[in-house]
Amino acid sequence: MHRMVLPGLKEVALELDKALPGLGESWSYDKVRLNGAGDFSCGGPRGDNGLSGKKLVVDHYGPGVPIGGGALCGKDPHKVDRVGALRARQIAVRLARAGAGNSVTVWLGYLPGQETADFVHAEVDGEFWDEGRIGKAVTIPDLSLEGSFIELELASVKWTELLRNGYFGDEKLSWER
Repeated sequence: MHRMVLPGLKEVALELDKALPGLGESWSYDKVRLNGAGDFSCGGPRGDNGLSGKKLVVDHYGPGVPIGGGALCGKDPHKVDRVGALRARQIAVRLARAGAGNSVTVWLGYLPGQETADFVHAEVDGEFWDEGRIGKAVTIPDLSLEGSFIELELASVKWTELLRNGYFGDEKLSWER
C-alpha cells in the first residue's frame, strides 16, 4: 500500500510547494502515516473493531458524554482508546476537584502512530480551556501511551471486576484520583 500511495503524495506535496513555498521541502517518507494503527482486514470482535457503535455509548455511560470513536471494552490497555479515555477522565476529575467548575469535559488528541497526545483541551462549565490554562489549574500527567499505562496502573486492573462495577466513581481506581 505504501509503495503505491507515497509517490503520489510526494508529487502532491511538491505541487503544493509551488503555491506555498517551503511545504515540499519538509516532505519525508518517515513522516507519513497510512493507517498507523495497523491493518483492519479482520472485522468484528476478533479484529478488535466491535460490532456496532452501541458499545461506545455503553462504555461511556450514556449519550450525555461525547464519544470520540474509541471503545473501552475489549481493548488492549495499551491502546489509545482505553488509555486516552482514562487519562481524559483523570484530568477532568482533577479539574472538578480543584474547583475549576461543575461540568468538565476533557479532549485528548492522539495522531495515528504517535506515542503521545498531540493536544489536550477542556470545556469547563461551557468555556473552552487550552492546555496552558488546564496546566495552571492542575498538573497535566504524562500523556504518552506507555507512561499512561504505567501511571494508571493498568497492568494490575482486574478487568472482569471492573466491568461488573464500572469504570467511574471508585476512588481506588487511579484515573479517579
